[in-house]
Amino acid sequence: MGEAVPGDRDRLTAIGSEFGKLKDKKERTEEEEERLLALDRELEAGRLAFQKFLGELATEFGKAPSSPDRLANVQVSQTFQASLEELGPGAVAIYTLVSEERYLVILVTAQAHKAAEYPVKAMDLNKKVLAFREVLQQRRQDPRPLAQELYEILVAPIAGALVEANAETIMWSLDGTLRYLPIAALFDGEKYLVEKYRNVLFTLASLGFLKDEPKATWHVAGFGVSKAAEGFPALRSVPGEMAAIISEEGKTGGVLPG
Repeated sequence: MGEAVPGDRDRLTAIGSEFGKLKDKKERTEEEEERLLALDRELEAGRLAFQKFLGELATEFGKAPSSPDRLANVQVSQTFQASLEELGPGAVAIYTLVSEERYLVILVTAQAHKAAEYPVKAMDLNKKVLAFREVLQQRRQDPRPLAQELYEILVAPIAGALVEANAETIMWSLDGTLRYLPIAALFDGEKYLVEKYRNVLFTLASLGFLKDEPKATWHVAGFGVSKAAEGFPALRSVPGEMAAIISEEGKTGGVLPG
């Protein structure tokens, strides 16, 4: 079972939700104003604890060559809180970090952070992810046992906090091999994650575009190799597959212009 990271407060996400609701009220009573100030003090204590936690992460993950980018994602999460507030109620972010000996998960809401962990070796977690992908490709195998096993590791440590935060949309920042995991297919024993939440993947590079309105029309570029290369046979179906996706000027068949 996952444990809260030391220094974190179990109810911080619930406090953040209460703070957000009170803050959004156009008129507040004197008692509500006092409550708002008290909640703000608790959230500030939580922010200071999270800063200390980030310092500990820098020490632990700073040994790995890829760590600067991974830690940058988590550090940016504090400035990302304002974007979550603008994205509307129910939007939260989850940052994941995989070290050699444990899995760390950080839930970010518009008002608070909550960090938790699960003791699992990176090698073992990677094997489970790859095994789950293989099971999903076999029609006659039931993916739920592995889906539930991965849910217990990756989501269960912050499942209660997701409820407290009234989460509806989860924006995932996935680390390492977890990027190959169909996160929405995880299973809690009763429901798949996709049945409970909208799941969206994002990266550090995409943060500046999260609030952009979707484009009404798209123009795409597609690339494919059909000819044989040293050690690789020709892929004769590639031109047809590309034509089925992209409709070049003066041609028909593709679903997207490009």
